[in-house]
Amino acid sequence: MPRSVILQHTEPDGSSHLDWLIAPDDAPAHPDQRDLLHFRLALLPGVLALGSTTVATSGPLHRRHYLQHEGPVPGGRGTVRRIAEGRVDVDARAADHWILHASFSDGSFTLEARRDPEQGDRWVLRRTR
Repeated sequence: MPRSVILQHTEPDGSSHLDWLIAPDDAPAHPDQRDLLHFRLALLPGVLALGSTTVATSGPLHRRHYLQHEGPVPGGRGTVRRIAEGRVDVDARAADHWILHASFSDGSFTLEARRDPEQGDRWVLRRTR
């Protein structure tokens, strides 16, 4: 299963959000390689009750560096702190529908992710197991 981290990203204005980064595979890669899938989350996906949903916004690919980085984000874009680390396997990856099997230190869960057809970067995540 590919590596994954959830970072708390605190912006310069003091606001914060969660960034979920998922490596596409376990292959060795240069830290500057930009291939990490990125979702901006409203809440930790592992805390969802079975059948409940949350919204995630997909963003640009991130550098592998962020699988290990904590601290300032270049360009004065705030700071990041790792709050979870684990592994995520993406099954049934179609353009608008994914199944994600995640395993973090506090447990494992499965999410069904569906892209909003009207807002291409907006996904609805539903916990299925």
